[in-house]
Amino acid sequence: MSQAQASIPPQPRAKALRACLLCSIIQTPADFRKHGCPNCEELMQMKGYPDRIQICTTTHFDGIIAVIDPEQSWVARWQRTCMVSLANLDESVYAAAHD
Repeated sequence: MSQAQASIPPQPRAKALRACLLCSIIQTPADFRKHGCPNCEELMQMKGYPDRIQICTTTHFDGIIAVIDPEQSWVARWQRTCMVSLANLDESVYAAAHD
């Protein structure tokens, strides 16, 4: 388990959250810009590119699920995409569904 802790942003910032269109991880635009997508950065290449963040993420998502132990969680197995293996799935919060 990593030492990084996912935190729920304050309500005013929550409206600015974005979900990755490939793996559904939810982060702020600033986190995508600073760190990229922790699950699929090799494919999405958002780190440092605000225009890629706009293209590769969405603000339109329904529900939030938390993944604590990706290798043991049934939620992680249900949530994963073909592009992201469970071993590489980051402990974080994910959109249950997105447009």
